[in-house]
Amino acid sequence: MEIEKKYLLSELPKIRMNSEDTIKQGYIFTSNGEMRVRQKGNRFFLTVKSDGNLTRQEWEEEIPAWVFETLWLQTEGRRVEKTRFSISFNTTVLEFDEYYGELEGLFTLECEFANEQAAGQFTLPEWVENAVDITANKAYKNKNLAVVGLPS
Repeated sequence: MEIEKKYLLSELPKIRMNSEDTIKQGYIFTSNGEMRVRQKGNRFFLTVKSDGNLTRQEWEEEIPAWVFETLWLQTEGRRVEKTRFSISFNTTVLEFDEYYGELEGLFTLECEFANEQAAGQFTLPEWVENAVDITANKAYKNKNLAVVGLPS
């Protein structure tokens, strides 16, 4: 189960982050859920998610590089590349994404929660300015960004 909120940002916060990863992900399918492959640094993953907004079913497994490369070829035209910056805030990890390519200039914040109550009680830190909650805006789901591009 994934319980996640997503915010649109005008820029990345000017604060030192704990970690930075380059991510490329491609979608094998995006209808009635999604299946994607992801390279995060030197690790590779296959992920399946159900449709939904705040709460979705999720299964993820680490895969060998050759499996990623084989499936990556099938994601042409359905890809996202970004750099992810992470920082801990209270009991939550905040993940800031800076997108590249056709999505250049897009900045988002994602945070996962243990349960819906924690998500409902969450307040952004004061140093995250002008954030817009886009959790329920399907146009900003990564699978839709990969297929359709930036919302107008």
